[in-house]
Amino acid sequence: MDLNIKKILDDVRNKGYSTVESFFDKDTVKIILNDTTKNKFKINENASTGVFYETQYYFMHLLAESQKCYDFITSKFVINLCDQYLGNKYRLHASRYYETMSGHNMKWHVDNKRGIKLIDMKGLIFIVYLCDVDEGEFQYIEGSHKFNNDTPDIKSEFINNKYKHLIRSLKMPSGSIVIYDARGIHRANPFDNKNYVRKSLYFQVDAIENSAEKILVNTKFLRNINPDIEKILGFGKENEDSSYPKTNLNRYPINFKVLMFILKWFIYRISRFILRTEPRNIIKIFKK
Repeated sequence: MDLNIKKILDDVRNKGYSTVESFFDKDTVKIILNDTTKNKFKINENASTGVFYETQYYFMHLLAESQKCYDFITSKFVINLCDQYLGNKYRLHASRYYETMSGHNMKWHVDNKRGIKLIDMKGLIFIVYLCDVDEGEFQYIEGSHKFNNDTPDIKSEFINNKYKHLIRSLKMPSGSIVIYDARGIHRANPFDNKNYVRKSLYFQVDAIENSAEKILVNTKFLRNINPDIEKILGFGKENEDSSYPKTNLNRYPINFKVLMFILKWFIYRISRFILRTEPRNIIKIFKK
């Protein structure tokens, strides 16, 4: 696309965010969705799999499975924006594909944080809609990247009382992108439509070099390595930050598809157990 980099930067500096509709075409969206969901319900399989967190699904290994995601994150477009907005020092902190289902209630929050602690830093975040978003859309408090917050999470009552007039709800078609300052207050608008799932791509670039989540990169993607790519991917730098979200089997959702998956597993394991043990028991009877 013929993108106006200056307008995007001006929007982020002034409003805290910028949008571009239909940034990715339909074919690219389709490829990314396949790359990030093909192992969605695989458990105990030696493959790159995602995790469920009750009303959300996350796939972290974008740079291991998706050439499209790798090319975008390391593109001149992204690196140019980071150079001009973040300065000389920056690094990819986190990247993920995620799905948000009905009933999920995200708090208003900022992303310049580590855990529950605010960090004094700049960062750029990129969210790409991988479906048409008419509900559950990204919401941003315009100009909030210039606020002085004392906590990373902000109560809805406070937002509604003080900043309701600044809430910007960004409903856009599939392939659209939101670029925003990590210090701005934002959330996903809650929704109750059980037939709808919001699908999104997320990655965060922080103006810090020695702090990031662990990132797996498929070596076949590394065809044109240069200092800019080494910098944004943090080659040789520390990466001891814990991956988000922290989850376990207790966070696995209960729905028809999951129950059928468990039932098939149970029937298979019982069958295998019987086939392994019963012949020996029959032999023992005849020996008696």
